[in-house]
Amino acid sequence: LRQRVATFVEFRLALAETGVREGFAAARRLGDNDQNRSARIALNREIESFNARLAEQNAVQTAAIATLDRAASWGASMGIGVVFLLVVIGLWFVARGFARPLRDLDLAMGKLAGGDTAIDNRHVARRDEIGAMARSVEVFRQNAEKLAQADAEREALEARAKASRAQIEASRVSSVGAIVDAAKA
Repeated sequence: LRQRVATFVEFRLALAETGVREGFAAARRLGDNDQNRSARIALNREIESFNARLAEQNAVQTAAIATLDRAASWGASMGIGVVFLLVVIGLWFVARGFARPLRDLDLAMGKLAGGDTAIDNRHVARRDEIGAMARSVEVFRQNAEKLAQADAEREALEARAKASRAQIEASRVSSVGAIVDAAKA
């Protein structure tokens, strides 16, 4: 095609030079004939065929670009989905690893403050800050149990002392009554 276009351009230049040198009528006689018309029509058809092939290649390339664009969009969507999933999993681990144990410790401290020492303190074996806090709660629980035991012992001693004082008072009243009866007699 390139050679045919170059030949056509050379012919047209020669035709223009003839028109300049010899006039329009001479140029028309040289260029306006069936052989030149047939060559021009054949060249136009070849150019149209070339344009059709280019349009076809362009369509194929456009389709390929569209496919790549869809694949890139799908890949980006998948990437965003994976990132979202990783964030959700990360939040689940944070909730499981920190938020729940902190809530458990809060509930345990609330029960201890209310005097209930039967708490579930399952985080004492952890080797992090949660475990340290759980061990502190365990110390509070043990001290609360010791305090409750000391209170029970104190109350038992007070009850025995009260009973002993009542017995001594009753014995004194009985002795005074015996002395009064002896004095009356």
